[in-house]
Amino acid sequence: MRPGSSLLICLLALFGGIATAQQKNPGQYSIPIPERMERPTVEDEHGLLQWVDLSTLSQKERLQFRCPTCEGTGKQECPFCWRMEHFEKCPECGHGPDEKKRETVCRTCAGTGTTPDLLEHAPCPGCSGAGVLRCHCCGGEGTYPAEKDSDRRAKCPVCRGDGGYACAVCDGHRLVDPPKLKPSIRDAGLEELKKAQEALGEVAAALAALETSGDGRKDAKLWGPALKPGLRYFPVLKDVQKLFETITKDMSKGTMFVAYAEMVGNSFGEKKQSLEYWIKHQQRLLQLCIERAEHNAKATGGK
Repeated sequence: MRPGSSLLICLLALFGGIATAQQKNPGQYSIPIPERMERPTVEDEHGLLQWVDLSTLSQKERLQFRCPTCEGTGKQECPFCWRMEHFEKCPECGHGPDEKKRETVCRTCAGTGTTPDLLEHAPCPGCSGAGVLRCHCCGGEGTYPAEKDSDRRAKCPVCRGDGGYACAVCDGHRLVDPPKLKPSIRDAGLEELKKAQEALGEVAAALAALETSGDGRKDAKLWGPALKPGLRYFPVLKDVQKLFETITKDMSKGTMFVAYAEMVGNSFGEKKQSLEYWIKHQQRLLQLCIERAEHNAKATGGK
């Protein structure tokens, strides 16, 4: 954020970066655009930029942080099960197909009612705020047609009938911690911030080059090398690696499916997309922290 910008401008800029998903479904929700996110700062008597304590905001200023999806309730219609036909229990909301109202925790705000503080939390790179990951072999239903032109259905061998996987990265909390820097992301020095930025850039470049092989076991071996450069500053990536490897390996149990390679590719693409969004979110956070650190270094003559 540029020095001298007012708090109100910062708050408006934060929500200027909200784009509504274009899906035509009952579980439609808003997705913040990372490149346009802001974090309020205030200039102190020494000309240094300090992070604004969000708990001190006025009632009017707090409204600017209200979640645009749930409007502060922390709940939304489930975006997972609206298109499924044969499921017994939705992996995300826990409701059955006969229940008319199927609410779940809001994916945009993780149930808090307000957009998460950039300095405190990031959207989970494993599940993108869903708390679960869909099984691409059965489409999340937990079963598939046992025989052609038959109503009989068999339990999916990949997800074992669950329809999806619990997210072991965020443990269902939908949010994860910020980068691990010393003393913290709030007060890290300029050199440390730039090292973290460089490491994340390496992960982004490696991820961009990844392509699915169409084989679950082969794909599982791709995540580790791609995420390794960021483990020092972003320990959450270790959990991401374990989760993605487990699910990708499980996909090999679905080789009997006609469209197996396509299913593997769709699963791989969804995981990659979730991770890429998290990377952009963290890149924006580091950019804002670096801009603040550079301003403060200049204000103190580099001391």
